[in-house]
Amino acid sequence: MRRDQPPRPLAVGDVVAVHSEALGAWTASQVTSIDAAAKCAAALELDWSGPEPATVADLGDVQPLRLTHHSWGGKLSHCNHGWVLPKSFRVIGSLPPRW
Repeated sequence: MRRDQPPRPLAVGDVVAVHSEALGAWTASQVTSIDAAAKCAAALELDWSGPEPATVADLGDVQPLRLTHHSWGGKLSHCNHGWVLPKSFRVIGSLPPRW
């Protein structure tokens, strides 16, 4: 195994779905960068929730999630994860990074 890549294949553009207990639905995000030194992946959350998607086509025409509550002012919702994603996270395909 190469030390500069996650143990499970993960690449910029990959779309990852995970079930949200809080929403009672599935959500999706897109990997925007991978930092091998920090062993983390940056993800842009997508403005989508619904039944479990099998592929990115199930998401329709997705857009990034913009935070509009409190003082966020419409900023994109970005987060960082360790590059070893929990087994409950599912890579469902890839999209060209647009944001």
